[in-house]
Amino acid sequence: MAHFSECRDGYAQKVLDTADIVRDGDVSTVIPWNYNSAVVRRAKAEPLLRSFKGFGTLRERGSDANWFPVEFLTYHDDRNKLRSFAYVRREDGVDIPDGHYVFQDELGERSFRWRKWKGKWQFGWRYRGD
Repeated sequence: MAHFSECRDGYAQKVLDTADIVRDGDVSTVIPWNYNSAVVRRAKAEPLLRSFKGFGTLRERGSDANWFPVEFLTYHDDRNKLRSFAYVRREDGVDIPDGHYVFQDELGERSFRWRKWKGKWQFGWRYRGD
């Protein structure tokens, strides 16, 4: 059962005003400006990532083995810097074992060093020895 004060127009208007503030995203009136910045930190702004699907050839680093065609999906930031791999697959469906690889793009113009370690593709590691 509602209290008498909750049935009045003023109470109903206060509830609606609070709902409008939250719905409109204006929480500045709700959150005071004198908060402790040591306790409350702003959210870290991560760059938005773009996906890129492509094709190229791959072979084990330091070997004279034949190049084999691969398909890959990578994620790049707004400065076109490679951030992560979604997958790298051989076109014939054979599993690629862990190891160090040299990748060439479709046109053969650019090559990169990629590594598969514990089933995950990596880039930007420090390679020691050949």
